[in-house]
Order: sequence, then structure tokens, then C-alpha cells
Amino acid sequence: MRFFSIFLISQFLVGCTVCAYVKPDFAKTDRHSLKRIGIYVTRTEAAPLKAYRLLARMTRRSILQYKDYLAAEEGLLYGAKRWQKKCNEELDGILAVEVEEIADLGTETAFTATFILRRCKDNVVVWKAEGRVVNEKKDTDLAELAKVYEDEYGQVAQRYAAPFFVLVKAAIATLPSPKLNDEEIMEKIALDD
Repeated sequence: MRFFSIFLISQFLVGCTVCAYVKPDFAKTDRHSLKRIGIYVTRTEAAPLKAYRLLARMTRRSILQYKDYLAAEEGLLYGAKRWQKKCNEELDGILAVEVEEIADLGTETAFTATFILRRCKDNVVVWKAEGRVVNEKKDTDLAELAKVYEDEYGQVAQRYAAPFFVLVKAAIATLPSPKLNDEEIMEKIALDD
């Protein structure tokens, strides 16, 4: 496995560290065959249910906005191994977000997660990113982001949207994109919500 590190200090002065792995032959194999994916978040008891739904939504939106995957569905997993049950004939892979830490540190919130994209046909890990962010709760720039999600997620968005956004954006930046044909590009446009 080849690992590389990306260290980011975002424009919002939030510290975020991400280490990522990409399967060495991705460009020759998976780039042409791994296109339709589901996004699922592993739920723990560290935060309310709505927080995990928010994370799934933010991850899917980030992939649809910045990558060329057909991110067809999103949801929750109740156990890390359960991702296999989400594979079906319509999906090429599952991107599971395994939450390891959501902690209230007084004036900050810490969020640690592992993002893993696996092929459905043989369970091979194609991409993996592990990261952690510590976000100041009173970050005014990121507070604006929370307002986008408040109608649907309420107070949960105020508390979790900022650290989720920073880590999801940094992790997804390391995810290689597949090559879509014209018909698939039109399908992707229809998936944007």
C-alpha cells in the first residue's frame, strides 16, 4: 500500500490532517468500471442520529460536486461490516464513512473518520482516506455553512456541519474520479440535488 499525507490549514483557520491510499492500478482498471456508488455512514452512539444523516448527505453532495461518480444513494450503517449488504446489481461500489470520534472539547469539536471505497464485486479497497479535524465552534465563516443545513437538521447542523464539511472536503479531494461517458454524464447531472 502506498500512503501519502496531505496537511491542510483551510482558509477558515481550521487544522485538518488526511492520509490517503489509492489502489495503484486505479487508472487502468477502476477508473473505467467503478462509477455507480452508494454513500453510507457507520453510526456510533457519539452523536444524534441526525448528525450521521447530515454527514452522509454532505459526503454525497461533495462527491457529486467535485468528483465524477454516480453517487446514487446515501444512508446509515449499523456496524462497519454491514456495507456489503448495501451492494446490489445497480452499484459498482460502496463508500463507507466509518466515524471514529465526534468529541466536544469545550470551545472546539473534534471529528475523526475513515472513508473507504470498496468494489462490490470482490470487496477490494480502491481508496481509503483517514482524517481528523478540530474545529472552533465559533468559527464565523463556517457558521454560515451550517445555515444551509439548518432547515433539515436543526441544531445538529450548527454543531456538526463545520467539522464535517472540512474533513469531507479534504478527504474527497484525495479520491480519484472515474471516466464517465456522455450518457453517464447526463445521469450524474440528474443526480445533483
